[in-house]
Amino acid sequence: MIQPEPAPDIGRGSPLSQRADDGSLIVLTDVIGDPEGQLSASLNTLHEAAFPKYPFFTPLLRTRSGPIASVAQVQSHQWLLEVDGSPAGYVVFDSNLHRRVAIVHFVHLDPAVGALKVGQRRLLAWLYRTIIEQLASDCGNVPVLGLVGEAPRTRAPFFRLIGMRDLDIEYYEPKSAAQWQGPGSELRRLHLLWLPPEGIEPATIEGHAREAGAAAFLLDHYRFDADIAWVASAVGAERTR
Repeated sequence: MIQPEPAPDIGRGSPLSQRADDGSLIVLTDVIGDPEGQLSASLNTLHEAAFPKYPFFTPLLRTRSGPIASVAQVQSHQWLLEVDGSPAGYVVFDSNLHRRVAIVHFVHLDPAVGALKVGQRRLLAWLYRTIIEQLASDCGNVPVLGLVGEAPRTRAPFFRLIGMRDLDIEYYEPKSAAQWQGPGSELRRLHLLWLPPEGIEPATIEGHAREAGAAAFLLDHYRFDADIAWVASAVGAERTR
């Protein structure tokens, strides 16, 4: 695999500034480590408005932004995106260091900035490429498998527009809790999509990325039982890693 170009860590002390093609100033700041700060509050406000069906995750945003931002082989990130000084979006994701894949939990861009482009790329495409660069940095600049994210059927075509590939597996998330609550708990059917790293033929790593991305979500994040038939099918060989 060819790894993405190394990128500096984005943090509260070292935000990333980038000019959009129209001259707008984009600033990405990781609010991890500053749970009481105004930037964290801005991210939480955006989340509550953008994802009213996930109220159970709002308290976790504060917990995740506390001083412990890494658990085992997972490095958490919560990036607030500002455009010309105003909060305009955010993304919550984890770099799974063990599986060398990034998983996106939530992403939102205000409609007013969604049409911006950076280097002739849509803002979301640029943002997701930056996440893969951060993943590579978190993993010590070793080859990585890219980024995976979840989407309902109606939203999946939107993510395909920025180059994401539908991994075409049976896949669910817990419907009313941040983690699986055991047999009989309510689930929501979703699509799992993948954005491969640049500089490599996607077909050469797609199988590995599919299983690693599914395992990072289903086993490491949601804590599903690996013996569930659809879970075992989705994670494949990653079940034993």
